[in-house]
Amino acid sequence: MSKESELSKLNILEWIDKKSEMLFDKGACVYDLIFENSHVYDNKLSEADLELPIKRTNPYGFAYSYKRRQDIELNQFDYNKHFVIIGKTGHGKNVAIDNLIEKKMREGESVIFIDPKGDPSAMHGFETMAKFYGRKHYVLSEFKSNGQGGNPIFTGTVQSITERIFDMFDWDNPYYRDVNFSVLNSAVKYIKSQHLPMSLNEIQRVLREKFTPKDKSKYKKATDLEDISDLLTKLDQLNTSIYSPLINNSIDPITVDRVRGEGACLYVSLSTLGHPKISRQIGKLFMQEVMYHCYDQYKRDSYNNKLFVVFDEFGSIAVPTAAELIDKSRGAGVSLCLAFQGLSNLKQVSPTFAQNIMTNIDNFLFGHTNEPDNAERMSLYIGTSETTNLTRQMEFESETGLGSVRDVREYLAHPDIFKKLKIGQYVTLSKQPHFCVDLIKFYMIDFVGMNKHVLANRPRVSEERIDFVNSQLKAESTASELIKILENAKTNKKKEEGRTKFVLNKEVL
Repeated sequence: MSKESELSKLNILEWIDKKSEMLFDKGACVYDLIFENSHVYDNKLSEADLELPIKRTNPYGFAYSYKRRQDIELNQFDYNKHFVIIGKTGHGKNVAIDNLIEKKMREGESVIFIDPKGDPSAMHGFETMAKFYGRKHYVLSEFKSNGQGGNPIFTGTVQSITERIFDMFDWDNPYYRDVNFSVLNSAVKYIKSQHLPMSLNEIQRVLREKFTPKDKSKYKKATDLEDISDLLTKLDQLNTSIYSPLINNSIDPITVDRVRGEGACLYVSLSTLGHPKISRQIGKLFMQEVMYHCYDQYKRDSYNNKLFVVFDEFGSIAVPTAAELIDKSRGAGVSLCLAFQGLSNLKQVSPTFAQNIMTNIDNFLFGHTNEPDNAERMSLYIGTSETTNLTRQMEFESETGLGSVRDVREYLAHPDIFKKLKIGQYVTLSKQPHFCVDLIKFYMIDFVGMNKHVLANRPRVSEERIDFVNSQLKAESTASELIKILENAKTNKKKEEGRTKFVLNKEVL
């Protein structure tokens, strides 16, 4: 083969490679245009969109998109990033939370739901979803006595445990605040050094028996305890509350580390309606446990699975340092969902707290609000688009033919839209992977149907064996006969376990 022919073939191959690369690039552009480009439909919303009829196109869809005219599975969101859900009570905020939790459970992620409302229906819904997907789960609630208990201070360094406890409480006097912090830090250090079980009960006991601000070598005296009496009172209120069994398990506690390590799920019920002060304090404690878990994960990098943490009524349990959690938790494989009724709830923590939180959010779900300030802030977060404004000059109700043309910026979602949203309707904003604004309506998860499915497919081997033994056992049965009955029970036919496809959602009426 001549040298010229070899060069000719080489040129042909290069030409083919070049053309293939060009075709691949064009194909990628077409794919982006069809599936990824946020401008496939207009991002601008109008009040007329709120009145469009819903037409089910996918029985497995999570929500209906008024802009796309079809059911969607919320794939426009980057689920590795944080969510914010803002909406007035009674307008579907819990339905939105349930749909996000259901998706995470289905995909195998660990889920922790901190619920300051303490709603029993939310607890049962969480359990139903966990059972439906065969997920190991725990429940910490005053409504459920199952012998399980948590301990938000079980893990951590001396400094981190001290700060977790201290940040739960409000302190007025700077002097007593510093004294109490110092003594509390010493008590936690003592417990660690003596390898005692770490719990709020144990800290209270050690403070009373071993530590005073004046002389730590002496036992308790009334005069010595004056400076830390406030701290002891606050701890006593927690340890004698209805929630004490849920936070003082020092033997085998349910912790964030344990839940994520087992790939399990956790629901924590804290009723701010029935126990407002104590519930908020404990909620802050659990939030700070999540913060320490993220810090520890940065050091150890010991978990391969992801963790999704939901804070309902976020403003009632937030601490000022929570902004650090939102800012840095994603690097630890933890994504968050913060739900609250309005931005004013966050301003109660600090004037700049709301701004610090919203700065680090990429997925927004804005629901109904009556507050003009909230509605305007939501519109500002979504942004504006450039449009052309045409004006016409009139004279005695007749056009003069004169006018003007100018470029203006208009809200993508006008504040009035948020005041007119119906139950279940949310304006969504996702900034990654592409900027996308949509109007959706969530479907309720059919918990009744899911529960029936769980009961129908629950293995009943143990119950069948017990029934078999009871049917064969007689009052005069001998020991040898009992052994034979038990052996026969082992070979008793087991009911096969299986799962079937199930439609999860139905439309909100």
